[in-house]
Amino acid sequence: MSNLKIEITLTSNNHPVPSVMEGSTRFFLHSKFDPIKEAERFIAEIPVESHDLFIVFGFAFAYHIEELLKKAGPDSGIIVVEKSSEILEQARNSRDLTNLFADKRLTLLCNPSDEELLDVLRSKSSANVSFITHRGSLRLFPEYYSEILERSRVQLSNKNINIATLAQFEKAWSANICRNIFRFISNKGMSSFFEKFKNIPALVVGAGPSLSQSYSFIKENQNNAIIIAVDTSFRLLVKNGITAHFCLTVDPQLINARYFEGVKSPSTVLVSDPTVHPSIFSLFKGNVFTSGVSFDLMRWIEGACNFDHGEIVHGGSVSTSAYDFAKKIGCNPIIMIGQDLAFTGGLAHAKGSYLEEEVHLKTNRLFNPECHNRLQLTAIPQIKVKGIKQKNVITNHKLLIFKEWFSNKSHENIINASFDGAYIDGLTHKSFSDLLFEQNNIDIQKTINEIINSCKCEYDDIQTAKQTLTSIVNKMLKDLDGLIPALKKAVETSKKLIEEIKRGKDAGKMSFLLKRLADIDSQIESKKYIKGMISLASQKVIHTINEGYDIDSNFSKLSEEEQIALRSNYLYKGLHESSIFNLKTLTKMVSILQNN
Repeated sequence: MSNLKIEITLTSNNHPVPSVMEGSTRFFLHSKFDPIKEAERFIAEIPVESHDLFIVFGFAFAYHIEELLKKAGPDSGIIVVEKSSEILEQARNSRDLTNLFADKRLTLLCNPSDEELLDVLRSKSSANVSFITHRGSLRLFPEYYSEILERSRVQLSNKNINIATLAQFEKAWSANICRNIFRFISNKGMSSFFEKFKNIPALVVGAGPSLSQSYSFIKENQNNAIIIAVDTSFRLLVKNGITAHFCLTVDPQLINARYFEGVKSPSTVLVSDPTVHPSIFSLFKGNVFTSGVSFDLMRWIEGACNFDHGEIVHGGSVSTSAYDFAKKIGCNPIIMIGQDLAFTGGLAHAKGSYLEEEVHLKTNRLFNPECHNRLQLTAIPQIKVKGIKQKNVITNHKLLIFKEWFSNKSHENIINASFDGAYIDGLTHKSFSDLLFEQNNIDIQKTINEIINSCKCEYDDIQTAKQTLTSIVNKMLKDLDGLIPALKKAVETSKKLIEEIKRGKDAGKMSFLLKRLADIDSQIESKKYIKGMISLASQKVIHTINEGYDIDSNFSKLSEEEQIALRSNYLYKGLHESSIFNLKTLTKMVSILQNN
């Protein structure tokens, strides 16, 4: 609905209320009798004290926003999304909203894009979120507000999954990089393949359930296109007589190494993130090329060695990384297969995959594979989305993140040829019969072999990199020797500060403790070699504080000063733990560099 014909009506107590025509009926966005009392009743239904972020759908004339601001805490965030700029203009012209717009807790968005919405959500604490839909606004734009509500849920789910992933794997990433360091410095990296296969088609093969219907097509075209497997689909292709040219692996977990157990495909090139579990390199029998270090805080390794292994985009799924690799080596078009992003046929993965075999190991007479699949389907709330072959398929918020990632990458060179699964908006969808490949003017495997043979690292280059890294790591270890005792003292001092605040705040003691903490902070800031490493392994702590997650169950009941002191204590504990962890991993790195 555009060019709204908004009529302003004054209530008996002189409050302006907007109304619009719906067919032959005029309806009011707020109560035409008393919009303030209506707003009070509306907000009273919401447990405001239990939330620190409110996302409100519908601004209208803001009576409900004013009431929410009265009830919300001083540190709360309130994001308001309004579809109509006309309504906003009328609200500004009809009411004095000076105080409302001056409130720093309020962020107003008018018909925001996904990027604008994400930027705002990224800067807000989102531990306890309340979604509020204004009834009058929803009636006026039902499809819009229903859609943006779901978009907001997906964005927050995406953000929280990223935070959870960072918290879960932060130490594994650092430890694996240290353990894989010699592998990293002894090859020239995946950038050796960049732009070498311009306008050659690529088949990027995921392990979605519909992959089982795709083997014949892939096999028929394995000489006409570059086949890029992900680690979960690699063994499935080999089992079905298909040789992938490349296989991508990015996950740091040990279980991902099991995908390569007993699998022989010597001509396949493994493209690996340096954070993967080291067991992968023992189990994979073939050539390995690593990507660049994926964290800003760890890029000192590439910088120190003057390497450029090439970055790879991470979208939360190995398939997103495989797509990005295909794009960077010049492939066109890039054809996605087995990218179901849904529980096609009630399955999470293609039959015969390692993950599916694991299901059978976990089942018994009373808990069969069907029960396990049902558990997977219901572990995260189900969502129905448009299917490729079916009207609707079942997916969840995690898979929707990857679906949205591919939707945002929509352009002419990407085709979704997955046999079934979720329909990805923005992409071209084609069946196998619609895909015709022209004869390649290059021998793909021969070209890959020539690149491999030209990419051997010289012995002197490896020795120089070893010496450079060893020197830097030894400086980091020296930093840690002085930092760990200081952080231990900071933990003890911040604990005393909490106790002093509870006792009644002796001004002299408080000043002394704060001065000691300030001195320790200066000490931490001076450790230029180790700051990045400590931060990388402390992301769980940092997000716990920044995102508003409770440090303990009584946190919200404490005074503001106690909360600040407790956050400081929690931060110092995390930094101390991170420093001890980094001392172990960097010592291991030096040992590996010296012994290879």
